[in-house]
Amino acid sequence: MESLEKKINDCFERSLNGSPIDSTGREMRAMTAYMRWLAQKVPRNVKPAGSGIMQLPWLRHAADPGRGQLVYMLHCASCHGLDGRGRKAGEEYQYPPLWGRHSFNTGAGIFRISKMAGYIYNNMPWAQPGKSRGLVRTKRGT
Repeated sequence: MESLEKKINDCFERSLNGSPIDSTGREMRAMTAYMRWLAQKVPRNVKPAGSGIMQLPWLRHAADPGRGQLVYMLHCASCHGLDGRGRKAGEEYQYPPLWGRHSFNTGAGIFRISKMAGYIYNNMPWAQPGKSRGLVRTKRGT
């Protein structure tokens, strides 16, 4: 079993291509305190509604890259850029890159396309969370 601090540092390293932070430092104590506060009313071994990444059903047909490009240009490029390399505010990313050196890596949960699709379906576009459900539908209704 891993500690919460280890899991947080794994996220920094594996998903964000970053470096671990001091496991006893102020920032780590703040994150663990917040997570414990969030979990106060959640029974042990129960997954809270809305957490995690939704598993979408597999398509019965091949995905359409042209439609995907259109959806990206209409709903994603304004934040993540035409090239998908994100948008910076000073030295930090305001909107993260979706590919390239500063994006998530193979250890990230959304590295798999099926996981990424579930995340996008439920969380994007950022300005309208929960409004994306119609973006991925095809004429066949899947």
